[in-house]
Amino acid sequence: MTVTIHGTPVSDLTPAEIEPWRAVPVAIAVDLGREVGQIDPAIRPLLPAGRQPRLFGRALTALCEPPDFGAVLHALDQVEPGDVLMIAAAGHAETAMIGEILGGHLRRRGGRGLVCDGAVRDVATWRAGPICRSSPAGSRREAHRRPNEER
Repeated sequence: MTVTIHGTPVSDLTPAEIEPWRAVPVAIAVDLGREVGQIDPAIRPLLPAGRQPRLFGRALTALCEPPDFGAVLHALDQVEPGDVLMIAAAGHAETAMIGEILGGHLRRRGGRGLVCDGAVRDVATWRAGPICRSSPAGSRREAHRRPNEER
């Protein structure tokens, strides 16, 4: 499989210019953006409404061809404080693209959160930590555990 690495574009916006957008409702921001689409409705917040922290920051996208998550490893090295890691895995639910160990690396790099359209493992850890996570599924292995089974 060929791997293509695109350089991280230099942002033409300063943090001071980005920060006021934090107060703008998502629906309005999307409507104002040119050629910007809504997130897939299958991607859901980890926590229920009202308990999920607001997720805001510069998006850093890792395009994966599961089960290969090499793009995630590369993207994690590019994360800067305040970034949101976006993992595009085409809804693949068989292999987790990220879990507790790589999530810890994201936190240490100052990442603000994660959006993944594929499987994420170690879901219980994500709930306890400061990182927001969205995904249409946990990993198949985690999704099929019984409620009282140890993790």
